[in-house]
Formats: sequence, C-alpha cells, structure tokens
Amino acid sequence: MTQTAQLSVTGYLDNGLIGDLTQANVQYFVDRTDLAEVDSSGLLTLLHLDGATDHIEVWATVTMDGVTLTTPPLNITIKDLTVIVDSTNTTGLYTTEGSWSQSNLAGYKIGVKSRYTTVQGSSATWKGQFPEGKYTVSIYKLVHTTANDNHVKVEVKHQTGTEATYIDATVGSSGWVNLGTFDFTGDGSEYVRLTRETPTTVDPPTLPADMIYTRADAVKFERHSVGPELLANEAPGKPTLSE
Repeated sequence: MTQTAQLSVTGYLDNGLIGDLTQANVQYFVDRTDLAEVDSSGLLTLLHLDGATDHIEVWATVTMDGVTLTTPPLNITIKDLTVIVDSTNTTGLYTTEGSWSQSNLAGYKIGVKSRYTTVQGSSATWKGQFPEGKYTVSIYKLVHTTANDNHVKVEVKHQTGTEATYIDATVGSSGWVNLGTFDFTGDGSEYVRLTRETPTTVDPPTLPADMIYTRADAVKFERHSVGPELLANEAPGKPTLSE
C-alpha cells in the first residue's frame, strides 16, 4: 500500500546458463487490475484492498527472435498494512518536547533502546504517515523493576478528534497496549502523544526511592480492510521461462 515492488524476468538457456534478455521485448501483467497495476518496466503497485482477496498473480511475456515465451504466474500474497514508529526514527515521525534521555532498557525489539524523562510536561509524539483507513493503535509499555510512572497520559489524534487515556506502568509486564481502533485521514496530521503528568523528579536532589521514570518506545498502527482479515501465509516462488 505504501511501497512498490520491482519485477524482473530471468531467462535460462538449455544448458542452464543465464540468457541475455537485454534485446527482448518484455511485457508484464497482473490478474487483478482493479487492485494493482504494473507498468512497462515491471514496477508493481498495490492500489486497493477489497477485504476478500488474499493474493494477486503476475506474469510476463518475453518475445525474442520471433518467439514469445510466457513465465508461469507468480503468486504474491497481500495483507493489511502494519506501521511501527519507534524512538529511533530519524525521518520526523518521532519527535519530543521537554527533557528526554536514552535508556539502557531495550524497547519492543532488540537494538531499539527506549527513552525516558523525569520532567513533568515532557512529551513524545509518534506521527502517522500511511494511507487513509481504519487502524488499531497500540503503544509499547515498558515495565521495569522500580521507579515506573503509574499515570502516563496517552492521546490519539484521529479523523474525528482526539482520544485520551492513561497507562499504569507499575503493573503487568512490558508489551503492546491496545489504545483502540480509529479512522485516519492519512494526511500526516494524526499522531499518538505520550505526556508525563507526574511531578518532576530529578536526581539529585530527589532521593533514589522517590525517582519516577516515564518511558517511551514505539507505537504500532495496524490497518484493517473493509472485510475479514486477510491471510498471507504463502511465500512467492521464483518465476522461470516456459513455452
């Protein structure tokens, strides 16, 4: 839905060596032109989801020296879009206000360090940049052994307004917390914002026993098509030329 795929054709000679197709006329096709398009260079774009179709098929014809061969169809699974924005994003989708520091605590996956603040009013924002649609939104909650914030404000700005909720990071375990399902316009103005409302605790002069850390890591947007959830368990194979 947001990226393209580049198709290409490889030809093999009878002896198994790769053939030269630079002078061949290659044309690409897709079976569901209502859902996807492929241009003359083989650039494939998924345009729509219908809530029922779980795959598309693509193939190519290759004409060379007056002979036309057709590749076997390549089955490509399609599924709804999942976008994760984390605290390492450098393209402007993750921004902060106030005082934030990098934590040694890993976030939702290895290699992504979480961030923390001890200052009241500091906020972290994860911006949504994806096609219009209905999305389930989740935030990754980090629960450490001590000094967690039990009153973290989280806002979701969506198509019709802003929803606010509070997360208690002193209970349970680290993991994704469902914030709800919302309609998004996809115009880039929508976001999830985490704000510390707990009074500032700074070391020093705050005693270690009184320190409270508000932690931020990642937000997940999962798109839902208009129908049942699409299945995508099939791995595509490699096309070869055939007569």
